[in-house]
Amino acid sequence: MLDKIKKLIQEHKPIRITLYGDSICEVGRSPTYFGGASCAAQNWGYSEETLAAVKRVALEFQCVLADVRSAILKATASGRDWDKFHAGNLDCHPNDQGHAVWAQATFDAIQQDLTTTLPPAGR
Repeated sequence: MLDKIKKLIQEHKPIRITLYGDSICEVGRSPTYFGGASCAAQNWGYSEETLAAVKRVALEFQCVLADVRSAILKATASGRDWDKFHAGNLDCHPNDQGHAVWAQATFDAIQQDLTTTLPPAGR
């Protein structure tokens, strides 16, 4: 993988990354939590329209798409273990463990993109 990253850098090609989702998107994990919005419909990050738009932009600009929303939901068992990965049960800010989940999801997305879009080194 590092050879492929080197190749992109040597060719002055960007490694673009788009992160989708954040912890504030987690509407619905409790009856009264709307990620800082007054209701679920007011939270921009929760809608399928938002995800579709982010995917279109990532494709248009040839960005790696890292879905940190899905990663944090998986890590928190759909919110049941929220406070283990955030500053508190009703806090949207990830703690060190939460940031590690985001980082791993981003790394995995980059690695997958690099291994599926570039020819093997030496070709």
